[in-house]
Amino acid sequence: MRLPLLALACWAGLADGHDLWLDVQPAAPAPDAPVTVIVGGGHYFPSSDSALSDRLVRSLQVRQPDGQLADLPSALKGKQREAMLTPREPGLHVLTLVVQKP
Repeated sequence: MRLPLLALACWAGLADGHDLWLDVQPAAPAPDAPVTVIVGGGHYFPSSDSALSDRLVRSLQVRQPDGQLADLPSALKGKQREAMLTPREPGLHVLTLVVQKP
């Protein structure tokens, strides 16, 4: 019984190898300071080894603290996508990324 569980645990660790992630730099910006939104992907978080092409990104958006939803245009930069965001007000800003099959 231990062998199947060990095999499942090892396989589960490999299954997340092509995940996508969102990161922001700096993580705690000063008020009205721009932040870079980074869309990365691949095997080695936080170093992105594969970038999403334009045809795979359906939307990258931010929900502002007041509830408004805004599109964030992004562009390829090396092996990741980047977008710029300057928060208009303090509070929680929720980023969403929707990808689609080609």
